[in-house]
Amino acid sequence: MKKKTKASPSPARRARQFSPERLRWLNVQLAHLAPSCPWNQRNPAECPLADVRKLPATAVAEWLENLSPEEKEYLVLYHQCCLAIKWDNASEPAKAVARR
Repeated sequence: MKKKTKASPSPARRARQFSPERLRWLNVQLAHLAPSCPWNQRNPAECPLADVRKLPATAVAEWLENLSPEEKEYLVLYHQCCLAIKWDNASEPAKAVARR
């Protein structure tokens, strides 16, 4: 009888390669997102940056610098989705104010 071998676990996902331009773009986006919510210039508790925004600016910059490219991309995409949802849910007068 032939011995059954265990299936090898799926290969580890290969890390995505980020171009220098993409990394610069992510850093610029995060520099705009780090101080406050781009929607209302506040600091909503549900935001993944809420606790970071309470830190001194130098600590925020250091924290952002230590993120992996994947973490940076996640934060930017999170905020893009959040803004899209808020925009879709906003009333027309709120959209008019936001366009100014």
